[in-house]
Amino acid sequence: MSKYWKHANVVKKSITPQHQAVFATSPLSSDQTIFHYGAPLETIPTKYTLQLNEKYHIDSRPEHEWRYLNHSCEPNTTIANIKVEQSEGGEHPEGSFEVKTLKDVEQGEELTFNYLATEYDMATPFKCICNAPTCVGDVKGYKYLSEEQKERLEQYGVMPYVKRKDRQAEEEI
Repeated sequence: MSKYWKHANVVKKSITPQHQAVFATSPLSSDQTIFHYGAPLETIPTKYTLQLNEKYHIDSRPEHEWRYLNHSCEPNTTIANIKVEQSEGGEHPEGSFEVKTLKDVEQGEELTFNYLATEYDMATPFKCICNAPTCVGDVKGYKYLSEEQKERLEQYGVMPYVKRKDRQAEEEI
C-alpha cells in the first residue's frame, strides 16, 4: 500500500503533450520537505523506479507528482531520509523517502533532482537537456562519471549505497 504526501505549493504541469514537470506554486524555503512517498519495493529497475539501496527500487505511480521530477545536473531538490523495512508479516519489503529542497525555490521554478545521485547504473539512460554549465550530457549512471563529476555531484547528496558500490567496483579493478 503506498503512502504519499505532497506539499500544497507543488503542482505537476504539462510542458508538451509528452513532457511533464513539477513546479513550485509559491516560494519554497531551503531544506523543506516537498514529497514523502512509501510503497512496496521492487528488485528490478525500470525507467520509473528510484534506487533506494543496493538491492531495492521503489516504483513511482503516475498519479504521484514526484514521478515527474525531471533530472538536472544542477538540481534544486534532493532525495533524503531513505528507509527500507520489512512489511507486516515480512512478506514484501517496503521503502520510503522524502524529496527536500536544496535551496530557496522561487514561485514558478521547476523542481528537479540529479538522477545520478541515486542511480549507480541507469535502467534507461538518456541525453540530458538541462543546459547547466556542468551538464554531463549522457545520463547513464554514477559509475560512468569522471572523478571530477563525482566530486561535483557530492553537493547534491549522493546516496551512500551508490558510493559503496563505486568503491567496490574500484577495488575489483
